[in-house]
Amino acid sequence: ALLYTAADGSRRIRVHTVSLLVTNNISTIFRSADLDAVVNFSAKKAVAEPVTTTLEAHRQQLMAACVQILFVYRKFCATNPAPGQL
Repeated sequence: ALLYTAADGSRRIRVHTVSLLVTNNISTIFRSADLDAVVNFSAKKAVAEPVTTTLEAHRQQLMAACVQILFVYRKFCATNPAPGQL
């Protein structure tokens, strides 16, 4: 259970009863990743940030996150990646 305060100030309890698989193999994580969920999470994260952040800053953060994901995939999962590729 998780106790938190909503945006309107009300206190709420959230209960999750989900069984999740655990792995030590990062390629399994990339294989089972849900692209729609990742994009949805990224969009909600951008919307939740303060309005004072510029659109360009959001764009840069999204590109940095994508580059980081591709870098980790190339480093740990790709077999014989070409030097010029992410």
